[in-house]
This record gives sequence, structure tokens and C-alpha cells, in this order.
Amino acid sequence: MSARISRYLVGLVAPLALIAAVTTACSSSDSNDSHSSGSTVTVDVPGSAPVEVSGVPTRIVTLNSQWTDIALDFGITPVGYYDVVQLKSGSPAPWLNANIKQSKFLDPSADLVGNVAKLNPDLIVGDAQSEGGPTTNAAAIGKLAPFIPHVTSQQVDPWQDMVSVMGRILHQEQKAQQIISGVQDKIKQIGTDYPQLKGKSFAFAAVYGTDQITTLGDGNDGAAKFFTDLGMTVAPGLATEAKRTNTPRPQLSTENVNLLNSDLLVINATTPALQQSFTALPGYQNLTAVRNGAVSWLNLIQIFGLNSPSPSAITSILDSLRPAFAKVK
Repeated sequence: MSARISRYLVGLVAPLALIAAVTTACSSSDSNDSHSSGSTVTVDVPGSAPVEVSGVPTRIVTLNSQWTDIALDFGITPVGYYDVVQLKSGSPAPWLNANIKQSKFLDPSADLVGNVAKLNPDLIVGDAQSEGGPTTNAAAIGKLAPFIPHVTSQQVDPWQDMVSVMGRILHQEQKAQQIISGVQDKIKQIGTDYPQLKGKSFAFAAVYGTDQITTLGDGNDGAAKFFTDLGMTVAPGLATEAKRTNTPRPQLSTENVNLLNSDLLVINATTPALQQSFTALPGYQNLTAVRNGAVSWLNLIQIFGLNSPSPSAITSILDSLRPAFAKVK
């Protein structure tokens, strides 16, 4: 397994989210799409100065897989983009709109600042670091165009907040609400189909070494939002470990596999051999989800999609989780 994949799965350890406030500097109502093209939107970015975006940007660069999908959902084809799935597999994530083929893929490790500058952007959003890429030179990137690396203080932003921000920037608040409602309707349908999920616990984990398990212990994390929207809660052992270590994404050794005990287990192993050795652990066999068959082993592309969730990623993965949902008791 590459070090960059490890960083993607391991390094998402930002503090709890503080939802970004977005305000418009014009007097027109932000409940419709009637803003003039000359209005300015101010986005509060945690940890840095607010970013002002004037007019309606047309040359957008997306340096994060979530933002790439969200731009496409608004009918915007980025002039340049990053997609962690494409970096690993050579092809764009299967849930991305085919229009992405008209855009330039940006490798964050290959003169990112220079390559972005060549695209003459009027807005840059996202930070590949949240998905295991190298640290973005924010100061240099910010000189090229208004730059919004994140909209919450979490390393993985909740997709709903990102859609809302993009809607305001593009002066398409109604479209943003349509996108959010469309996905939430699908999630609600899951809740209707499997009402037993409400109030049950889930564990989200990745096995990336013979004695290395990364987990999700913070219910406010962007990757947890999908499960909490179903009324589920983080596995008690993982939540306790997250508080004990002050780490939203606790790292476990295999001797602590019991902390994964939950009603639903969503998990990935980076190789078949790792999955085989992990499932052979006595502690694994004793997990409630395992005993009930409520386990969903995802492939690497699927785990990327849930770990860095966006509207299309979530909807494309839903059906893969249904068999495990049906086994939750």
C-alpha cells in the first residue's frame, strides 16, 4: 500500500466542525437565484481570513474530489480538477459526470501552483491534502484567485455545507437545495426501507496493515454524516477511544478489534490477504455485526467515496450497502 493512500485513510484527524458562515454583500434575497452578476459573496474560512468572490466565477479549479463532483452537479465543468480515485486508478471516479473528461487533471505533487496558474482560474476550491495529497501551498495558490480550501474546521467537510457554499457562490441557492434534497430523499428512502437502522450503531474502518486499523470515532465527521442522517450512532467503543485520545479517527491495533463492536460494520482492506487475515481474528468473529452478517466490505474506490463523500458518490454507493443494512438487528 502506498504511503499516500495511508495518509488519506489515516490523516483525517481535524477537530470538530464549525460550520462556515456564508453571507452575501448585496441586498437581494438569498432564497432565490436573482442575484446580479456583480454581487459579492463572502465565505468565512476557519483558520484564515474570509474570502470574497465577486460576480459569478466561470473558470473554477477544484483541488478536492468532493468539490469536483459538486461543481459538476451544478453543471460546471472545472477548468482543472483533482480526483483521488483517478490519481490511484488512472480513471476518474465512476460517479463523476462524463464532462470531467473535458477538464485538466491536476496531480497535486507536480508543480500544482504552476499548473493551476496556467488555467487562469477565477475561483479555486478544495485542498488535496484532505485526501492524502501533499500540503497545498495556500499562500501561493491564494495569489492566483480567490481560494477556499475548506468550509469547516474538519479535514473532511460535510458535503451539505459544501453544496450550500457553492450554491451561494454561483448564486444558485435553489439549485443547491435541489441537490441536497435529492440526496437526502435517497437517504430517507434507505431509512424507510430499513427502519431498524435508527438508533443502531455503526463502525467505519479500514485495514491497511497487519496490525493497523484506522477508524471513525467522531459522529460530526464529514464521513459520518451519511450514517447519522439514518439515525445511527458511532460504535460506543470507537466514540470512547476518540475522546480518550482526542483523535476523531483513532488508530487501532488488531488486539483492540473489539472496539469495532457495533450493529453495522462498513470496512475496507487494502489487499485480499489483509482482509483474509483480519477476518480470521477471533475478536472479529465475535463482533455483533459479524455474527448477524451486517458487514459491508467495500473496495478501495467505494471507501474513498464514503470517506470523502459527495452527492454522486453517496448515491452510487447506497445499493452496495443495502445487503448489510438488511442484516442489522
